[in-house]
Amino acid sequence: MNAIALRRDDKAVDLLESLATEADHNVSEAAIMQLAAIATPAAIECLISLAGNRQLRESASAALARLAPAHVDRVGSGLKNSAVEVRRAVVEVLGRTRHPRASQLLAEALDDDAAPVRLGAIVGLERIGNPQNWERKLLSLARSDPDSSVRDAARQALERWAAR
Repeated sequence: MNAIALRRDDKAVDLLESLATEADHNVSEAAIMQLAAIATPAAIECLISLAGNRQLRESASAALARLAPAHVDRVGSGLKNSAVEVRRAVVEVLGRTRHPRASQLLAEALDDDAAPVRLGAIVGLERIGNPQNWERKLLSLARSDPDSSVRDAARQALERWAAR
């Protein structure tokens, strides 16, 4: 598999993606690790897509979270994916990434149409950023988000920050 990754081209990415979806867990793990090692735009897009797969989410998300900070915007591009599960995985990854751009992307995800994505963005911002920087948006979510779990999470984030 290392020989495949050395190629660093789209064919290698396609082959590694195919191997990542294999039933053998060890093969999947190795393929995901090689995609992260390649870290080309195509490989990162592949990892983002794999993060939407329930069986591969943890491995793909962990690989994305280990990428260099230079790739934060590429990872953040997954917030535009049509699949809620992919966007949800991306906010979880960004929530593990201590980088100012990751915080900005999480703040943008507070406006996502899907409640699980907004909820993940709140959790991530609280973990890596200063929720006070987005106090106005969090107050709005706490007051009027259509989802009660998002309202509660926004309220709790603000309360915890105020208690510090």
